[in-house]
Amino acid sequence: MMKGFKKALSLVLVSALILACFALMPVANAATGGNIAFGVDSKSVNKGDTFTVNVNIDTNPGITLLRLNVQFDSSVLTLKSVEDKGVLGVFTPDDTMSSPVGLVWYNGLSTENFTVTGAIATLTFEATGDVTEQVAETAIKLSLPSPNDVLNKDLERLTPSFTDGKITVYPQGVPMLKFDRGLSMDIKDNLKVNYLVSEESLLSYTDPYVVFEMNGTTRTVRTYTTSNGVCHFAFSNIAPDYMTDTIKATIYAKYNGVEIKGQSVEYSIVKYCQLLLSQYSYSSHPAMNRLIVDLLNYGSALQIYNNRNTTSLANSVLTDTQKGYATPSSTDPRLTQEMSREAMGTNYTTTTFKSVAVMIQDSVGMEYVFESDIDPSELHVRVERNSGYVDFTSTDSEYRLTYGNPDANGKYTYSVKYRGISAAGLRTPLYFTVYKGSDPVSYRVCTSVEAYGKLVKGHYGDTLDDVVKKMMFYGDSADAYNKIL
Repeated sequence: MMKGFKKALSLVLVSALILACFALMPVANAATGGNIAFGVDSKSVNKGDTFTVNVNIDTNPGITLLRLNVQFDSSVLTLKSVEDKGVLGVFTPDDTMSSPVGLVWYNGLSTENFTVTGAIATLTFEATGDVTEQVAETAIKLSLPSPNDVLNKDLERLTPSFTDGKITVYPQGVPMLKFDRGLSMDIKDNLKVNYLVSEESLLSYTDPYVVFEMNGTTRTVRTYTTSNGVCHFAFSNIAPDYMTDTIKATIYAKYNGVEIKGQSVEYSIVKYCQLLLSQYSYSSHPAMNRLIVDLLNYGSALQIYNNRNTTSLANSVLTDTQKGYATPSSTDPRLTQEMSREAMGTNYTTTTFKSVAVMIQDSVGMEYVFESDIDPSELHVRVERNSGYVDFTSTDSEYRLTYGNPDANGKYTYSVKYRGISAAGLRTPLYFTVYKGSDPVSYRVCTSVEAYGKLVKGHYGDTLDDVVKKMMFYGDSADAYNKIL
């Protein structure tokens, strides 16, 4: 009897062991558990540095099993340690520190999925490669050993995506290529962002430039200004209805004749405004706070008018308290200026003004349209502002004088665009005169953005009226702020 019992017990133990093995090797079913995204931090380091990067889950519908392989170039990087962050349950590290390193989390008895995002493990590396003459760029990559290595509690397979960690290793003593002085923004006139790099950090490099990406367009800026040892790379003339859009800036330069991709940063006008509002109180900086809030309200009004990204209005980031900093919306901006004209000569029969319009694009400008039977090559247009003026000809590339073929009466139609009116200058008069040689052949027309606002108010719908109102509020706030600087 005892002998038979022992035999039966042995069978039970064997069965238990078999079941345990199967529990450690789950088989995925055909259903999908959704998409899951992984990534590794990117960093710039010098040779000899010890540094850490996190392995992250960026999107997580829920898992109980995960096995990742971490791959890296052992000729450049040496893995020193692996630290579990303790957010995915039972962790089993790989004993080896050589590439690829396996990371395993398994919770076979769990009835709930782990839905955490963020860092799940921290890897400590040393930059040990032979980096003496050139900058090395390498990657830390993630992968699944098999498709069944990321499952949820129902043993459904998840579909993974991976973002590599980009590691740039600089020779010892060579400054890293980055925006080491941060950035600044001009919000009181035409919207502009300055990305700042110290002259000292660029001494090891040649041909620096910055690539800006915004709303699907790319702009490369190779020229910069220098002030007090800091290089300013400017991304200028940002349209007010683009203030919520992310601006990505990446710096490039050559080291020993080889082009290096440096730091990338992402920011927006709205984020900068939020930062200013958090750092400078209304009680100590009322003019600045009003300017910021009026700007955000103006951008939002233009978003609505242009039907652009209206689900994320610029002023939606404001708290109820901050909304109160604005110029009271119950008031109307002063609109007293009117278009006028004065005689400048005697020959006005051949040149006639047709229309004037305000352009609100990447900068504020005005467009004048007129007719004349004088040959285009004989004319120039003078726009006077304050004590200065600009003359435009048919060959001018920046301030264009455009025309087509003459009509049946021999008249040409001209369109002259004057750009770059500052926010503080919306009430500043502009004087527009057409000349043939040194002789005026038109009236001297006086107008301004304010005069245009008075002209269109109440005639083209509430949304345009609101744009004009909020633009003038912003202009007056910019003018008031400029006067106290």
